[in-house]
This record gives sequence, C-alpha cells and structure tokens, in this order.
Amino acid sequence: MALIDTDGGFRVSRRIYHDPEIHRRELDSIFKKSWFFVGHVSEIPEPGDYVTRPLGVDPVIVNRDRDGRVHVMLNSCSHRGVKLCRSGRGNTKAHRCSYHGWAYGLDGACRAVTYEKEVYGPDLDKSRFNLRSARVETLHGLIFATWDHRGPSLSDTLGHMTYYLDALFGKFDNGFEVMGSPVRTRIAANWKAETENLSGDGYHTMITHET
Repeated sequence: MALIDTDGGFRVSRRIYHDPEIHRRELDSIFKKSWFFVGHVSEIPEPGDYVTRPLGVDPVIVNRDRDGRVHVMLNSCSHRGVKLCRSGRGNTKAHRCSYHGWAYGLDGACRAVTYEKEVYGPDLDKSRFNLRSARVETLHGLIFATWDHRGPSLSDTLGHMTYYLDALFGKFDNGFEVMGSPVRTRIAANWKAETENLSGDGYHTMITHET
C-alpha cells in the first residue's frame, strides 16, 4: 500500500500521504480501475429511485430503470458538466440539467436537448452525449461499480473475500435492508490514512478505543 524503505527497516515514506504526484498516479492506477461499493438495492427498490454517491473520487447517480436494472452514472451533464442530481436521494422519470435543460433517461441515454434543431441543426447525434456509465455488479444486494469495463469481474477481484461477504450477508433468504440515509463525514486527510486505520491498524484500538 505504501512506499517502503528498503534499508532493512520498516519505514513508510511520508510522501505517500501528501505528494500530489503520488496521488495523481493513484487516481489512474487505483481509482479508475477498482471496484467500489456504492449502495444497496434496498435503497432504490422502485423504478426511478436514485441515490447519489461517490465512485472513488467521482460523484455518481445510482438508480433503477423501468425494467428494474441498476445503473451507475456520472452525476454530471455531458453538455457543460453541471451536476444533475443535487439531492441525496429521490425518485424521477428522467435526470434533467438545471442549466440548459438537457434530459437523460434512467439508463443514462441523452433523451432530450432543449431547442435541439434551432441550436444544433437536424443532425445532432444525441448518443454521443450519453452520461458516462460505470460497469455494475451486485452481490447479496450490495451494489459495486467500476469505470473499468474491461478489467477483472467483481468475483475475480474479491477472490477469497467473497467467503466473508457470503458469511455476513448471505445468511438470510430475504437479505438485508438499509434503513434511513447514510451518515457522511468529510475527513481532511489522504485516503490511505483512513483506510489503513480501519482495515489494518488493530494496534491502536487498545488505547484509542479503550473506553
């Protein structure tokens, strides 16, 4: 996970937590290619239901279309980049931009352009402006997404971790249901500091969480 000193010790360079170049490389090599948990199917039970979440560092819309399929799309109008959904959750027939009124279907397809013929003429190919869509897979109701459409499947990526997800979420036929809205906290820190604290640093729990 980190740049490790090779002089015989086990020291991690502080640069991994504040070097902009390392962060840029991580965005390309990790965040653009990894699977991320973005929600649970119980949060969007009905057609048109949506929630807004981060996919890595990108804001996305997680919604269910009229056929019951789950889609994860960049929460940004393909015209001028304005955020489409500003609320955390809701139900809609389409996602309409508040700037120029472009509208997108629940599958992310560009459906309507305001004054299309008057502004762009008769030959505008709206399919060129579909929302950027992520690859989506689910496991026990958990929704995962990635921008990498050619990379390993979710199953191949999880590997032996699937066993633990099966044990946690596969116990009941009806699965689990998310109640209420998630609690969101913005932390002014490099993502690795929080990840290492939660996933691998049990050493601190005896002191920090003593009470």
